[in-house]
Amino acid sequence: MQILARKEEAPSERYDSLALLVTNLKESHLAKEDTLCQSPSVAEKDWLKETPPKEAEYWHLLTDWRPEHLQYGA
Repeated sequence: MQILARKEEAPSERYDSLALLVTNLKESHLAKEDTLCQSPSVAEKDWLKETPPKEAEYWHLLTDWRPEHLQYGA
C-alpha cells in the first residue's frame, strides 16, 4: 500500500485491490511473534526487537525488512 501510494497510484484499480487484500490479511496477522523462516541468534532477536520497522511490529514479525527493500514493490 505504501509503495503504491508513494508511486501516486492511489486511487486506482490496483490500489483498491491491494486495499481489499490488506483488509482481509489483517484478520490473519500473527498472535505471537515469529520470523520469516529464519532462526536468528539471541543477539539478533534482541537487536530486531529494539529496531523493528512499524510494519514488522504490527504483524509481530522479527525482521528488519522495510517496504523499500522489496524488489517487486518498486
